[in-house]
Amino acid sequence: METLFPTATGYEGFFLVAFRKTDGALTQRTGTAVLKRTYDVDPAAGVLTPSPDALPVFLQDAPDNVVENSDFSGVTNGAPTAWQGESATVAVASGHGVSGDALKVTGTASGRVVQTLTFDEPLGGRQFVLSFSAKSSPVGSAIQNVQLEADGSPPICVINANVTTAMTRFSASGVWPATVQAKEMRLVLRMAATTAVTVYYDRVQVEERNHLTRWDAKTMLRYEHDLVPFKLQGDVVVLGFSDIAGVNRVKVDNTTWFEVTLSLNEGRAKALCGWEPRGDTPRLAGSFSSDPSHYPPQWPVTDPARDPLPADFDNRFYNGYSRQAARLPAIPYVPRGAEIRIERGAGNLYRFRLGNETVSATVFSHSGSGPDEETTWSRTVVTMHLDTLVIEPERNRCYAVWRGAWSFDETPEDGYRRLVVEASA
Repeated sequence: METLFPTATGYEGFFLVAFRKTDGALTQRTGTAVLKRTYDVDPAAGVLTPSPDALPVFLQDAPDNVVENSDFSGVTNGAPTAWQGESATVAVASGHGVSGDALKVTGTASGRVVQTLTFDEPLGGRQFVLSFSAKSSPVGSAIQNVQLEADGSPPICVINANVTTAMTRFSASGVWPATVQAKEMRLVLRMAATTAVTVYYDRVQVEERNHLTRWDAKTMLRYEHDLVPFKLQGDVVVLGFSDIAGVNRVKVDNTTWFEVTLSLNEGRAKALCGWEPRGDTPRLAGSFSSDPSHYPPQWPVTDPARDPLPADFDNRFYNGYSRQAARLPAIPYVPRGAEIRIERGAGNLYRFRLGNETVSATVFSHSGSGPDEETTWSRTVVTMHLDTLVIEPERNRCYAVWRGAWSFDETPEDGYRRLVVEASA
């Protein structure tokens, strides 16, 4: 099927086939159109401008902490997954971490332990924060040149520190020179400056921001992927912006949708109002079958053995808004032209008004009989809802996602000809 999406500034589009439950609790295969638009925010004027640097439709989750196996819970062939000892010996040590496993480093004095981090765009001009917890045994020792490295640049986030026998948190920030074209960086941990001690590391974070955040295993997502077949409710997510203690509110057209009370006692949270973890209650509502043979030729189906969604699956699982922060019984879709206000105490208002885009979708199909010509194709109008708004105040950026879903099997798969998604101001 041919797909046509708006090409104006800031737009990206995608089509997918997936599954949802009907009101009758039957599994239905959906065709889903996704339209995304990125905006630059002027909070002083309260105005959005479509961004020439449009974010893509995310095909997978983007972690806030870009370090893989950052708590050393993963082991491959007896070694910590994703980590390589270049001039040091590494192992996973149970019970030596803050609350579990840790990376045990021995061998050559100041030996290197490396993980390569890969990005979609060049590193030049981007700011990162490196943080970790560390200790040494049997006595304290120095560690030198724990850092981030990239080709064409001196290292950044260089940490030289004295570690003790108690786990202690260390951090440093840095900005890559604007001329750096590399899309990879090397995260380098170090053995102690002497071979007489062992160093242990835990909770290693590399974050693309200008400040340190607290470790939080439950809110490790910066962006949740956009490949959702259907959202029963709306999602509003505010990333970062967690530097003011007390009551913080997110309002839509002067109605409080979300309210969060922040504390800075243990450092900043990663998000004022972040993504609800998919693997935890109350969001978790079932799991998908990974067996392709479960996909029957006709939908909807009632046979649990062949159904890719559990019998008790709730479509609200697809919504990522913070359940604890929500102040409405159900979060509605976001109204076009709505005023968005983030209130963080007196004198800290962040606000803007959404545009008045009207988004529509039309599916064209051929019945299988008669001439297969554009003038004879059937047309099905698909309602598009603005169901996701993600705000990044520290970058003065946000993105909106419109989504429309229909019963994909109401038309034979080989009968689909074209999907047209249109947007008008």
